[in-house]
Amino acid sequence: MGIAGLWSNWKVEDKPALFTCCLITTTANDVVRPFHDRMPAILAPADYAAWLEAGTAPKAAHALLRPYPAERMEAVEANPLVNSPKNEGPHLLDPAA
Repeated sequence: MGIAGLWSNWKVEDKPALFTCCLITTTANDVVRPFHDRMPAILAPADYAAWLEAGTAPKAAHALLRPYPAERMEAVEANPLVNSPKNEGPHLLDPAA
């Protein structure tokens, strides 16, 4: 999946460059709304090029920042092991017991 975001390269005098980024959020869809009022702006694959193209008009880029279709998502309870950065591996994708 692609999530809309922005990045910048900050350069101040003789200091090393600082690269920063952020994810863009939008209004939550029906799947996410029970948990939070915002969600990442998930882009459809057909919209990737328009989002990444520097020549895309600002209004056209803004129109891509809409809630992802709820019918294309599902909510599952996360495995509690994801709560610790000590845990790694594909078993973290297993649903909660």
